[in-house]
Amino acid sequence: MYRVVRYVDGIAETSKDLHYKDKTFANLASAEIEAKKLNLDLILLDNDVWTIEDL
Repeated sequence: MYRVVRYVDGIAETSKDLHYKDKTFANLASAEIEAKKLNLDLILLDNDVWTIEDL
């Protein structure tokens, strides 16, 4: 399982679903697509990018 996460000032922020629960992905390809979509909407400051973590 994988999740998409970014760290802001040392605090982890995870991608959420409609019910405010952490989104998890069964395969790496789905997690990569989600991270790419989130990074497109983000102004990249201080290496503040969405990455993938293995659970």
